[in-house]
Amino acid sequence: MRTSLSQNQNLTLHEGETWHGLPLNSGQGPLIDQYLLGIHETMFNAVREYPRTCAMRFDLHYPAGGQDPQGRHISRFIASLNAQLEADALRRKKARKDRRAHPCRLRYVWVKEQATALLPHYHVFVFVNRDAYFCLGDFRQRHGLKPDDSGTPYHERRENMAERIVQAWASSLSISTIRAWDLVHFPRRPVHSIDSNSPSAGQEFAEVFERASYFAKARTKKYGDNSRCFGRSRG
Repeated sequence: MRTSLSQNQNLTLHEGETWHGLPLNSGQGPLIDQYLLGIHETMFNAVREYPRTCAMRFDLHYPAGGQDPQGRHISRFIASLNAQLEADALRRKKARKDRRAHPCRLRYVWVKEQATALLPHYHVFVFVNRDAYFCLGDFRQRHGLKPDDSGTPYHERRENMAERIVQAWASSLSISTIRAWDLVHFPRRPVHSIDSNSPSAGQEFAEVFERASYFAKARTKKYGDNSRCFGRSRG
């Protein structure tokens, strides 16, 4: 069943346990149909380009008094993360002079939410080439305060994806990376793989879509403040 969203008549609500045959996180109440479509298209484009896709899930929070009604911070975050991946690809290409470095186009879906909290927050899924990035790395360790297990000081190590994400949010907010670590949350099981060549590819896609469908819930979206509640990569 579909009805219009009262706060935004351009959006329609979807109710039920599936969407076009895919499972939904239906315990969150009505979901926004257009957001589900955007999530599906983003995932489909990622897997079509990279048969082995890695999906990474995380949340971005604001420090006290740090919100941005115009949504510039999330745009800056995406731009910063993109720049870091491009720089890493160039480094890899130079390091493998006689080998082809794996390309990686960043695709993403984000939603801005605010229920009863004073400040909004973002839920984000990014989709990357699994042959280039397959994990977040150790995100439990706090940034440069101690060496990793190999004994290599933090500033001499190569960055992992968790660190790039935190650095991108720090850059967006113009705060220190150490401070930004307390504002980025990686939930349980933050990384998923979709392997198009695997017999379980359909199940893997459905699992990620079901989890990402949480982003489409209507009840925590705030409209009318001239900011976007949903964003995704194109192409």
